[in-house]
Amino acid sequence: MSELLDAAEDARHDLGKYICMNQRWLGDDASPAQRLEAIQADLLRTQSGPGGDVDAFTLWARLSPPLEGAGQEVARVEANMLLLSSLAPGIRSGVLSAAELETVGQACRDIQDALKTLTRRLRRES
Repeated sequence: MSELLDAAEDARHDLGKYICMNQRWLGDDASPAQRLEAIQADLLRTQSGPGGDVDAFTLWARLSPPLEGAGQEVARVEANMLLLSSLAPGIRSGVLSAAELETVGQACRDIQDALKTLTRRLRRES
């Protein structure tokens, strides 16, 4: 496997899998409070372990350098991470409007999809 594919696989697993982990279990009838709780878990505690929690923003900063210039999928992830960063104060404080909750959820799903697409493309190309 190439280094680029390895980096994409890591990003898909470490970020793509967990950025929607709690949100995916919510039903259509979930309350705004339940959506916010799931978003906070997914974005602020994307990785948890004995050493503490790592948020999605820190994780992407660590995972993204080897992926720079790897294609439109990485550009999609980057654009969505910038959008999420702009909403991070509301995510952290727990103050998001219904529209912002939807925007955050969609951005997370788009990141997950972009990383899946990137990994599949790189597998085909290798």
